[in-house]
Amino acid sequence: MKSNLQLHTEAVRLRRDNGYGSTEPIDVVGLLLAQEKYTLIKLPMSDNISGMCVVDGASKIIAVNSNMSLGRQRFTVAHELYHLEIEHVGNGVICKQDGKTDSEREADQFASCFLMPYEALDLFVQKYHVKEWTLDVLVRLSQFFRMSFQAILYRLHQERQINDIQYYEWMKQNVLALVRDMAVDETLYMKSLPEDAERSYGQYGRLLKKAKKEEAVSDSLYRQFAIEGFCDEEYQRWTEEELVYD
Repeated sequence: MKSNLQLHTEAVRLRRDNGYGSTEPIDVVGLLLAQEKYTLIKLPMSDNISGMCVVDGASKIIAVNSNMSLGRQRFTVAHELYHLEIEHVGNGVICKQDGKTDSEREADQFASCFLMPYEALDLFVQKYHVKEWTLDVLVRLSQFFRMSFQAILYRLHQERQINDIQYYEWMKQNVLALVRDMAVDETLYMKSLPEDAERSYGQYGRLLKKAKKEEAVSDSLYRQFAIEGFCDEEYQRWTEEELVYD
């Protein structure tokens, strides 16, 4: 298994390859969708699956579990980027929560470093004069880097900023209950809203719309592919109509 230093180095290198330094928050979804080869799909999945990635020729698809928090979904995107851009997996990978392999553990550590490299964490500590990791500071760190509360704890534990006792104690906490009176963006800790739970972004949608414009697919095929890929603004209307007629 790779060392934390090697994974951190690979994470920072991939950030720089995409125009990011090692100290600022990263828009991991925007980074993904800026590249024509990528499609991002949000789908409700079982609790044991955080996401998956698929390679189809030059096209790369990342699917995330929309039943998980938005912060966790961002972590999953970074995790899948490890499989695709660092490991260069063949056909694809389904990423489960339990029974993790060395590859899955490496992808987790990579994702943690990718979203918040050590230099970024160190700058935050210095800039905001962090003396100890209180709940308020942990939440501000989470909000700043757009990471789930659990991902923040995982990263701090990696860097030995918090000890085992602190880590496991905080991990037991219900973050939504903790932040309810803190006037922060609670959506970071919540699953996707119903209207955003089944969506497709990126290459798949662009290619489908192009095919329809060039009359390469019939209206019925376009409708079928759009529903299957959740990439059309008419998806919700179509599914509601079908439910009525069923």
